[in-house]
Amino acid sequence: MIRYGAILLAAALIGCERRAEPAPPLPPAPVAAHAASGSAATSPMARAAHGKWTAKAGFSTGRDHLALTATRDGTVFAVGGSAGYAGKQLSSVEVLRPGADWLVGPELRTARSWAMATTTPDGDVLVFGGLSDLNYLSSVERLARGANAWMKLGEMPYREEVIDVLSMRDGRVLVLSRPTKNNVVQAHATMLDPARGTWSRTASIDKFDLARARAFEGAANTVLVLGALHTVSPPHADGSRVGCDPLRALDVAKGTWKTSSEEFPLCGGIAAATLGDGRVLVAGGYATTGGESSRAFVVDSDGRVKEVASMRIARYGAAAVALGRGRVLVVGASPTTANRGSTAFRTGEIYELASNRWEDAALPTSLEVPHGAPAGEGRAVFVAERSTESWLYDER
Repeated sequence: MIRYGAILLAAALIGCERRAEPAPPLPPAPVAAHAASGSAATSPMARAAHGKWTAKAGFSTGRDHLALTATRDGTVFAVGGSAGYAGKQLSSVEVLRPGADWLVGPELRTARSWAMATTTPDGDVLVFGGLSDLNYLSSVERLARGANAWMKLGEMPYREEVIDVLSMRDGRVLVLSRPTKNNVVQAHATMLDPARGTWSRTASIDKFDLARARAFEGAANTVLVLGALHTVSPPHADGSRVGCDPLRALDVAKGTWKTSSEEFPLCGGIAAATLGDGRVLVAGGYATTGGESSRAFVVDSDGRVKEVASMRIARYGAAAVALGRGRVLVVGASPTTANRGSTAFRTGEIYELASNRWEDAALPTSLEVPHGAPAGEGRAVFVAERSTESWLYDER
């Protein structure tokens, strides 16, 4: 989930006078006639270079700070959020089932924005924390598969900002969170057993606040945490003050952290998705040397990092979804002071691991602050904050 408040903070660190580096030109691609207006209703379908985009009707509520997640059968859930950037929190939920349009789903018990959501192997949907008014929530809600009402699933051990949640192969869910008190720099990792509704406090780590971090399951009961950022002083040559934290590995069984000796090359608004073989593609965000980046890296299950072909356009806050067969679709961007007017908002790219190449995905509309979720093999659904447009990409 893209966190727009953190985007604004990081944008401020970059500075409004810096200019984005010019992106290499994209080859011509077919574009729908309605793309310039951003209206999905004019034409329901637009042909892309390596698949097709279809506008999905029925997404009725423009949401800021929503949670988007999907079950293994490709059913997508848009959960909560707020009516505008600082508007009222929402309890409404919308559901997109394969082959159908969006429908209204069961309402949350507690309205919330900035929450994190995930699904279990059994098809349950879980929602963690978030904001209610100006207060962080510790409550967790579950929508069981086939149920028509959310049930409370206890309380998290900490009432603080949830940064990421990770559904693990054994059915447990790891929650990364951080305090919001001034001058408190400490991250927490806690584990939920959804079947039992029980929590265990796995580990905490000082001098690491997890800002913008992402978590992925590694080898041998290990969780890899990457993409966190911090403020640097003095600033970089381009005036930015963003520094990237090193990759960290959590031994879940022992509750201990291991930290890489070097900064991870990217951080902040990274786009990241699994490649299906234990490896993770990480692209865009901020570079450790300053400025928005088009670079991309593959991280294996042991935490080894290898640089791969760069994206064609530098992107911050893009959405990434795994399509299967070692392919990842990256679309859109989130606004910063550096990328105003960038073509990143109106384009998408597909990375193919086998060929180490990026392909143009011919995005038919502009996606700012995008959210994405898998909708089955070769399929992905995207929505943008504050918009009622929704798009399905299908390359089958």
